[in-house]
Formats: sequence, C-alpha cells, structure tokens
Amino acid sequence: MHCVLGRIWDKTIAKDVQSKIVKNTEADTFQRVSYLTTTPERVLYPLPGRELGGKIFKASGNQLKKAFEYARARAAEVASDAGRKDLAGVATLRWHDMRHEAISRCFDAGWTSEQVMDFSGHVDIKSLLRYRHPKVDQSVARLRAMEATRQPQPPMLNASSLTGRVINERVVVDG
Repeated sequence: MHCVLGRIWDKTIAKDVQSKIVKNTEADTFQRVSYLTTTPERVLYPLPGRELGGKIFKASGNQLKKAFEYARARAAEVASDAGRKDLAGVATLRWHDMRHEAISRCFDAGWTSEQVMDFSGHVDIKSLLRYRHPKVDQSVARLRAMEATRQPQPPMLNASSLTGRVINERVVVDG
C-alpha cells in the first residue's frame, strides 16, 4: 500500500495533464513513473491539490488498510447475499493481488518484459518474472506454429534397424 500512498503529483506533469504520476520519495534514488489507464485517470485528476504538488493521497497507511478491509468484507457479503459462490474468494483478496493481476494481464496481452518493467516499476527481471504465469494453451499454440514453419529433418537413426531386449528388468537397445 505504501507504493500507492507515496505517490506525489509532479507539477510539470500536472500542467501537461499526461496520463502518469510520479513516485519520488526520500528513499528512492530515482523517479518512478506510473502510467494510468483512463479509469484511474478520471478518478485521480479531479482530486484537489494537483496544482500544488505533494502527495496525491493524504490518508495514512492504516486508514487505507481499514478502508480496503471494509470494502473487501462488504463485497464478500454482497456476493454471498446474491448467491454468488463463485465470488466467495473476494474475502481473501489482498491489496497486492491487484498489482499481480495487472502485470499478469500485460504479459497475457503480449507485452515484452521490458515494457512490463516500464509499466510496473520493477528494476530487475528476476522480481518481475514472479508475476509471469504462462498459459499452457498459448505455449502449445506457439510451439505448434513454430513446428509448422520448420523444415522436415531426415531421421538420425533408422528405428526399424534397432532391436531391443529386457535384461534384469532393464531395456537394452541393440543397434
């Protein structure tokens, strides 16, 4: 949550009304830029104080945590009342799960690792790849497409000339 609460308005960015906000706290040695889709952009830009700079959210970490826990419990209650057992998992949703989901969707959409790193703010590939969950069907489809373009190769061995036998419960191939 601190990654959200630490975000500040950058005056030059605010003037240009570009779709990004900056995190630049004392602990950071470089600026991290967050690129926004249109939905958070519509929510954030009308907030007061953009022209003044400073923190975007004036809430404490504990206030945000309590609000998130309340919203999560309320969503689980509404799902239960509606008979939506498929949504029962919302009760165990963690704040970080939303970041994980966004990064996974970028990979699913075909973004390169470098593009996802720019989007997520990761500085090393090892930590980023924890978020990557390749889909088996997509991997198989890519493999099949690669096979379709490959030229047939002559067999290395003539399988019909091989013979085998079982000795002490082991298969021995004679060639």
